[in-house]
Amino acid sequence: MKEYVHHFIIFTAHRIVIHKRQEQKKRLENAVYVGGLFDVLIGVFFTAAFIMFRRALVSFFLEEDQLIVQAASFLWVIGLSAPMLGITNIVTSYFQVLGKAFNSMIITMLRNVILFIPGVIVMNLFWKLPGVIATQPVVETIVAAMSIILYVINKRKVIE
Repeated sequence: MKEYVHHFIIFTAHRIVIHKRQEQKKRLENAVYVGGLFDVLIGVFFTAAFIMFRRALVSFFLEEDQLIVQAASFLWVIGLSAPMLGITNIVTSYFQVLGKAFNSMIITMLRNVILFIPGVIVMNLFWKLPGVIATQPVVETIVAAMSIILYVINKRKVIE
């Protein structure tokens, strides 16, 4: 009888631990979804602000008309990367929370070194300064797509 009670206690404790883990996974995935959505919406808001008020925003820092026109045309291009930053940042944070620093580092290295620096060089060869400016949203879009792919792959592994 004592053995059955012992097995029952272990089985019950195991079920409680599994249930708690499942609740935590659901909360984490909820946080990723809500946080990601919020980050993207904030990015869309800033992109819209950069597009609508680009000349006024640039005028705070510059006085020469020719520079204002050129900087204003670049501001909205750079602003296009803001929604993508939200996706990348939330996925990077997700991996850090799970203790998967390698995945987080891959995303960071892709963004800052592997894609951005060569992207600036290549875009400069073809389009000069406008190409250099356009590198940011191009790289952010690629990194956001790769972040989503890494998240989905990781999520499947966690479920299995």
